[in-house]
Amino acid sequence: MKLIKITLDGMKCSMCEAHICNIVRKNLNEAKKVKADHKKNLLTFVIEDNISYENVLSYISNEGYKIISSSEEEYKKKSLFSFFKN
Repeated sequence: MKLIKITLDGMKCSMCEAHICNIVRKNLNEAKKVKADHKKNLLTFVIEDNISYENVLSYISNEGYKIISSSEEEYKKKSLFSFFKN
């Protein structure tokens, strides 16, 4: 799985956060843990390695938000007992 981080310009409030999250959920059914933060101008979500998210970028742009950057990294699921591991 991979964690997608997208930096946006144009999110001003919590309604913008909800709108961005709805765009992702509607157009990328496979997305999990979708979160947006207007204070950090950041959208994050998790998808499987073989899933492309490029079309979501165009949907977000079409709604008037500017994509500043996007990146992906390996998603490491945290377990309940992960704090016991050394």
